[in-house]
Amino acid sequence: MVPNDEIPIVAANQSAADQWVRDNVLSYYPNTMIRYILVGNEVLSNKDDERLWRNGTCDELVPGSSCYQPVSIVSHANYAFSSYWAKFRENGETCHFNGLAVQTTIDPSHGSCKFPYVSL
Repeated sequence: MVPNDEIPIVAANQSAADQWVRDNVLSYYPNTMIRYILVGNEVLSNKDDERLWRNGTCDELVPGSSCYQPVSIVSHANYAFSSYWAKFRENGETCHFNGLAVQTTIDPSHGSCKFPYVSL
């Protein structure tokens, strides 16, 4: 879990977030199945995890895929939320993910990683 007092640092500094992931997640992966990453009082549930991995929503986030790099919680969550909403919004799904995501007009695509998008 990212302690509450570390959230402002991790949220404001990509290097700090990447270091937190290296120190607290990657050292245990893949030997340990990590089901949740808590950030303060927030947690992605099994329902969120199931929604994000079904029907290829997160296929581009596996090692070797176009959006795997950079390996960071923020980068992977951005892609996963965008991909999920682009695929399932016509089925009535929402894009707020319990307040963890917001709509934007800025394309976060980078290099060969092209984010799915929805034209409104």
